[in-house]
Amino acid sequence: MRQWTTENGLLVHRLVGPGCNVYLVSGPSGCIMVDSSYGFTGKKLLQRVELACAEKQLKALVLTHTHFDHAGNAALIKEHFKLPIVVHEEEAGYLKKGISPLPRGTQFYNKAVMNMVRRVHIPFQHFRAVRGDILINDRYDFSEYGLNVYALPTPGHTKGSLSVVVDNTIALVGDTLVGYVLGHNYPAFADGPDQFVASWAALLDTGCTTFLPTHGGAIKREALQVLLDKHL
Repeated sequence: MRQWTTENGLLVHRLVGPGCNVYLVSGPSGCIMVDSSYGFTGKKLLQRVELACAEKQLKALVLTHTHFDHAGNAALIKEHFKLPIVVHEEEAGYLKKGISPLPRGTQFYNKAVMNMVRRVHIPFQHFRAVRGDILINDRYDFSEYGLNVYALPTPGHTKGSLSVVVDNTIALVGDTLVGYVLGHNYPAFADGPDQFVASWAALLDTGCTTFLPTHGGAIKREALQVLLDKHL
């Protein structure tokens, strides 16, 4: 497991990845988990959570959105650790049904592929349905768990996408950015690409210097600034 440390000592663990990253934020009084990957990773994920949390309690699961590669183990995590799921209110209905519509492509080739894919039933879109417990549409603070962490709406990939800001140093951004290729951080799929500029600006306003996407490696502040300037 790779990990990052903030100046105030909060740890961010990458539990599984880098193809589909799941993160755990750990502080002196507890942990929160961000996303839950594909359903088939469930056993490994439980083992990694137990190892990273050690004696600390896992307090909550935050879903950046409810696509199958983010919510695949949400029901398992909630059931195993008896914790609340935090999700944007725009995503709660999909979570309850256990299926979330696929996004559209953002470039010509991706648009063509996704237009075809969206017309057919795809079994892997499904995941175990589960009810969200804390539904948000604005900033949500985790200080009650002794963590300088908050969730921030960052729409673009989906209408209800969230990012999780840790110590104003590290942001876990879901699919608001991708980190596969150096200098190419623009997501290939999104329902509202016109919303990305405002979301990227909001992420820069947090003061964070490192942005950790679900897909790919870490993105530095300078790279996000370049992306924002390009699309303004």
